[in-house]
Amino acid sequence: MVTPIILTVIGIAVSVITLFLLMVKFVKEPLDKRIDGVETNLSTQIDKVDKRIDGVETNLSTQIDKVDKKVDRVETSLSTQIDKVDKKVDKLYEVLLTHYMDKDKEQ
Repeated sequence: MVTPIILTVIGIAVSVITLFLLMVKFVKEPLDKRIDGVETNLSTQIDKVDKRIDGVETNLSTQIDKVDKKVDRVETSLSTQIDKVDKKVDKLYEVLLTHYMDKDKEQ
């Protein structure tokens, strides 16, 4: 009577161990492989995105340099125009001063 109970317990234990081993073999290992594949794929995608970001940064840097050069040219042009206007204003002041001085002399 004890022997059939022991055999039943041993059978259940063997079944549970077998089930556990089968789960490891057919569930965990393929899942680990899939996870590794996904990690590799994500790593590849991240590398591609990093390269694109580097390209965009380079492009933006180039564009910023071009804009800086254009701003410098505009600044130089504006400075030149301001200098011309200043000279004209100075001449106008001289003419006005001369005119009013002449008027003062006449009085």
